[in-house]
Amino acid sequence: MRARSFAPRSFALRLRAFIAPLALACLCAAFAVPAAQARPLRPAILCGPGVTGMHCSPWRYVAAPTVQVDPEVHALAAVSANDIWAVGAFYNSQSPALNTLTEHWNGSTWSVVPSPNPLGFGSTLTAVTAIATNDVWAVGYAWVSNGYDQTITLHWNGSAWSTVASLSPGPLDNLLTGVAAIAANDMWAVGTYLINNGSRVLAGQTLTEHWNGSAWSVVASPNPDTTNDELHAVTAIATNDVWAVGEIAGTEGTSSELTEHWNGSAWSAVSNPASQGGVLQGVAALSSTNVWAVGSTPYFPLAEHWNGTTWTSVPCPGGMYAQLKAITAVPGTNQFWAAGSGFRVISGSAQYPDLTEHWNGSTWQAIPGANAIYTSGYYALTAVVAASSQNIWAAGTISPYSAIFYERYAPASNSWLPTSGRPLRVV
Repeated sequence: MRARSFAPRSFALRLRAFIAPLALACLCAAFAVPAAQARPLRPAILCGPGVTGMHCSPWRYVAAPTVQVDPEVHALAAVSANDIWAVGAFYNSQSPALNTLTEHWNGSTWSVVPSPNPLGFGSTLTAVTAIATNDVWAVGYAWVSNGYDQTITLHWNGSAWSTVASLSPGPLDNLLTGVAAIAANDMWAVGTYLINNGSRVLAGQTLTEHWNGSAWSVVASPNPDTTNDELHAVTAIATNDVWAVGEIAGTEGTSSELTEHWNGSAWSAVSNPASQGGVLQGVAALSSTNVWAVGSTPYFPLAEHWNGTTWTSVPCPGGMYAQLKAITAVPGTNQFWAAGSGFRVISGSAQYPDLTEHWNGSTWQAIPGANAIYTSGYYALTAVVAASSQNIWAAGTISPYSAIFYERYAPASNSWLPTSGRPLRVV
């Protein structure tokens, strides 16, 4: 994990971005795993009849296009199996500025699609939603001349990305980190903006914006804690049924989960298990009574379920220090997939594998990622999307190689998928 990240940079997240790499670095040092020993990806064996175990994975690598410097993918969205979008950011080798990154899967290859940098400097895309082939939205933020971030929204009309004006209600940082659509004229984006609470202490405030088909508007949302409230992700079931999740960060550096609901007329905070140090990073739904949110505590992955009445914490595997960053619902089933990163020690070596978890309708099961065998390095999946039960994608970033990688769910019956594919290393 790198200290510098394109992830949303509110006060609490900035603090975590500093502490987490330091903790991981200490762990690596304790287990004597120098960064220089990290090696390129070594794909696992494709699972099949008679092939099982930790070196077997139903996920296969699919080559990613070469991007200039330090690319990262933050989100995926699917129109169909042959029409999938990934968004994120990268550094331009000609300048120190961040640039928006959009990549498209056409059924056979991933390719980079040009996208604008609305404010001209330091632009990052954090989330994407797909309504139709000619109607895709991406949101994020961009650094501006006053030293703070402002929200940005981009739209794909079937032939090009264009900038659409968005709102930044706060005087300091304004970040959009999630987006979900019910229809072309009914869409929500969520995030965080920072204010000075009067004591020269930055306080995060929840941010929800609505698209009515012609313009974005800011809609009031609760802030249960006066110190720091952040929304990270959103899912939309119906016009009167939208969920946003995130975290409440306390004064002592602790946090607990934040869940908020839109009922068609107002946002309200909804009670949840409130795990100590809990943070929710992703949310997905199949119905009003079947909603899942995932994230992590300081030590373990976290999964919570809404049954139409209450949120409950449900045990999920992954082990100590594992994190879940994203979740997707599988259309036409009762299944969900979550993605993130794990942690394990084998023969004295610290390893950070790509982690996927599957909800089969009754339990969560950890599934080895495509890079099930390697020596060291950090393989973080940050996005997952399901076009169907047999067409599921995950994406993430490799450190210290600074490269994007894509994984496709490939049960043994999908023999047409390459069994040795690997992402292209960025140079």
